[in-house]
Amino acid sequence: MAINRPLMAHKSRITCFGSRESLQFHFSRRLLRLICTAMRWPRYLYKPLSVYHSNALLILLQFIAVCNGFCYHRGRFIANRWTKLFTVIFPIFILGSICLCLQQLLDNPEYSALIYERDQFILVLCTLELLMSTGCYVIMICSMLRQANSHVALYDRINALDQKLMREFGANLNYHKLMLKNGIQVSLLALVYLAAISLAMKQALPNANQYLVGSLVFLYAAITGGLHVTCYMHSNFAEMLRVRFRLLQKLLDANYLRKMFPQSPRRTASLHSLVDMVRTLHEFIDSVNEVHRVGLSVGVAHDFMTVITVLYLVFGHSLGERVDYTFLAQGILWLFLPLHKFITAPVYCDMAIKEGKRCLRLVEHIDIRFPNVKSAKLLVETTMHWCLSNKFEFTCGLNMIYNRTIIATITAVIFNYLLVVIQFRMTQLMGEQMGEQKTQMQDWIWIMND
Repeated sequence: MAINRPLMAHKSRITCFGSRESLQFHFSRRLLRLICTAMRWPRYLYKPLSVYHSNALLILLQFIAVCNGFCYHRGRFIANRWTKLFTVIFPIFILGSICLCLQQLLDNPEYSALIYERDQFILVLCTLELLMSTGCYVIMICSMLRQANSHVALYDRINALDQKLMREFGANLNYHKLMLKNGIQVSLLALVYLAAISLAMKQALPNANQYLVGSLVFLYAAITGGLHVTCYMHSNFAEMLRVRFRLLQKLLDANYLRKMFPQSPRRTASLHSLVDMVRTLHEFIDSVNEVHRVGLSVGVAHDFMTVITVLYLVFGHSLGERVDYTFLAQGILWLFLPLHKFITAPVYCDMAIKEGKRCLRLVEHIDIRFPNVKSAKLLVETTMHWCLSNKFEFTCGLNMIYNRTIIATITAVIFNYLLVVIQFRMTQLMGEQMGEQKTQMQDWIWIMND
């Protein structure tokens, strides 16, 4: 109020001089409002106040990648008909632009000759990867649009739980650490991925128009970036649940509860509240699976196809030839992002499940650590019956458990398919050699007959 009074007095003083002074005042007031609004963002960057602020940049990135159906607006996540309409229209524009760029490539005799001179098996793999990335992109958009409201509701439930933790127990959730970690990780991965796409396009089309190559880089990054961001947001949920499980372990400590709540009725109420939070966090796992099941599975399928294609280009296609170390470095750049997801995402999920189990072990011994609480035994029995009837695991696809064991499974499948692809390449080489030998023999017979 101390700021508004001088402004109002100043307004009444200068508006009587004419329209020019009045317009200048209105312009300065609007500029001041814009500056104040812009000054809020630096505060959120180093001191976010809620789960909405800490994930705002990632959600905006996901919305720009057209793969979630909602966006960040005025401290909340909103999903309405306009956000969903943008998520429907912009992918159509991206897919249509890809078709136009490919048509320009094929219509140009120089570019089409350069493409058709490539190895036929490589062309098949690249075409299959392009078709699969496009199909996975469309499937993921349909799935995330269908789950947009549930996705926003999941953030609302997490924020309500956080507010309860801060209100009743004075908890500090360190939102700035999560935001800093996500910002650094996403920035580095985006730079590596864009560098890999740019180098690959430049090598595949060395003499092509720069605008056409830049358009292809942008469009391919658009249809595949949504898949990567969605899978990353799934691991971000697992990380948030892990942090809250660890916080609840500290709050369930017997010495802490006796110190913070010396009165028995208040301590009993806090104990019941903490057990309800443990159960709520475990129920969040099912909600995350419901939202990300399809998107995560198509993202894993796309990464699987990308890894096989790149490994074949690096190792399988170089059979009998010298290894090109420049091409090898480009392959490492391509493999960095999918391999990072293969390794880190199941680890985050597995760590969250383990922290949740530790919380349940603490709940299991509440009646021993709080013998004076009459309802402790009933609370333990109710929770244990609930645990027996519910098994909480992160899943993808058709209820495939997504933890550390899936790393070994995916690795074994990748190398098995890679061996199959290399066998196809060796068969192709043998066929080419037999054809050359047959041609040489026919030439030799022709010479002998002459």
